[in-house]
Amino acid sequence: MSTHIEDRHVAFLLPEGPGPRPERIYLTVTLGGDNNVFNASGRRARDWSPLAVGCHWQVLSKIVERASACCGGCLKLHGYKTEPESYIKGWRKVLDEPLPMITPGFWFEAYIDFPAPAVDGKCIERRVDWGRVEEGVWDRAGNFIEFRRYAYKKCAKERAAPVRRAHYDMDLLRFVFDLNNPADCEFWLGYHDSHVWRSLQVHGPDTL
Repeated sequence: MSTHIEDRHVAFLLPEGPGPRPERIYLTVTLGGDNNVFNASGRRARDWSPLAVGCHWQVLSKIVERASACCGGCLKLHGYKTEPESYIKGWRKVLDEPLPMITPGFWFEAYIDFPAPAVDGKCIERRVDWGRVEEGVWDRAGNFIEFRRYAYKKCAKERAAPVRRAHYDMDLLRFVFDLNNPADCEFWLGYHDSHVWRSLQVHGPDTL
């Protein structure tokens, strides 16, 4: 069984939206990789991944949930045995000093993907058939299928033309967002996938 090793944690502060927000919105990302995955040079492969996005308590809840993996040794900081309390404590310090989204060395690809036939809902309904309804989506819309249809119509009406791309056996329409643009950021926050890693790619320094 592999162990996931995290080497660095960073929190970014998302820009304010067109209207005032009651709380600051954070984006938390990690640099890491599995202990048994190596690149061509023989060094452990690692990359940046988004962990959570939301207000302080929302991202902290994800961090606490993730910290449970430390108990069995499935998650370690810098390759050393890590207690869940130490993992959470480290993240608290990171959240106390968030970086701006425009930070040298980092850039982000934010997007929302829909199956190409999304307008008629066929592929959207397939996701429910697969039992892949994400926790939280029901809370935001009450009905997963209707929420996805509504999100697609909003994107199609208010966004630039999507990029068509293939993903395994599915043909996707991708709407792209600039998180440094307050209006773009606000729109993406409202409709991105509840698992943020499905709607965001992070690029940064020290990847191998």
